[in-house]
Amino acid sequence: MELTDAKEIQLSFWTSFRDFVARQHTPIRATTPLPRHWMNLAIGRSGFGLAAVASLWDSVAESYETNEVRAECTLTGAQAKAHVTLWEADKAAIEAEVDQPLIWHNPPDTHSARIYVRRAADLRDRNSWPEWHAWRLKRLEALRSTFAKRVKTLVLPMPG
Repeated sequence: MELTDAKEIQLSFWTSFRDFVARQHTPIRATTPLPRHWMNLAIGRSGFGLAAVASLWDSVAESYETNEVRAECTLTGAQAKAHVTLWEADKAAIEAEVDQPLIWHNPPDTHSARIYVRRAADLRDRNSWPEWHAWRLKRLEALRSTFAKRVKTLVLPMPG
């Protein structure tokens, strides 16, 4: 099956990211590159994860003229809303630990939420990929360090 131009860029980008991560001393383990806009990474518990995103859509500019790269902590499942609500109560401490403001995306009527950082990018500029790989890896490491321990010890309060 022949890949579209967008899918070819995505596959090349993730192959480059995997190779970049493999050369670093990091607990982040890139997965098999696929022609899509994200790469899921384990964080140690079902329903939680990290995601590396390279989107041809810029969510701030609402345009395909620019693109974006993101590092995310993802929550899925029936308890995702309750989990993110608990963490939102500790938002200031979490953002201090990550050392930057985070975007808390918690849409109603879904069983998922994302906590992430983003930056605009031009994914067609292959010369900039190493810079974006380094930027995202640093953010993924910070998210992993901050959220892995919270994921491991997360217990919901009993309904009152």
